[in-house]
Amino acid sequence: MSSKINPIFLVLIIPLIIAVGAMMYVSKGKTSTSTANAFNYSRYIEAPTQLAGNEYSVVAEIDLKLADLENGKVVSVRDIDYSQVAFAIFIPTELYQNIYSRQRYDIRFKVANNGALIATSLRKF
Repeated sequence: MSSKINPIFLVLIIPLIIAVGAMMYVSKGKTSTSTANAFNYSRYIEAPTQLAGNEYSVVAEIDLKLADLENGKVVSVRDIDYSQVAFAIFIPTELYQNIYSRQRYDIRFKVANNGALIATSLRKF
């Protein structure tokens, strides 16, 4: 007696394997937040220079373009989760994209020694 694989079993298992593979592929492409903490605006306002050197991540919407500088732009952003708070971030020229109001980005930034927030990466979504 030869053993045959039931065709119904194949019909059920192949889509399952494809779904698991697709989920693994999608989860691998997501950015890990382990290297950057969520930004706490109230803590930053209390003592911005004490946070110097720290790296943060925020999902934000561009509010206004505040200034054009030689080496970048300063924009006001609103954290999507806490939209009542707007704060300024400097975006260096090498990261600059066509940034307009109401666009949403995953922004990673560092707090400089003087307390300025400087973007280290932008990912539009």
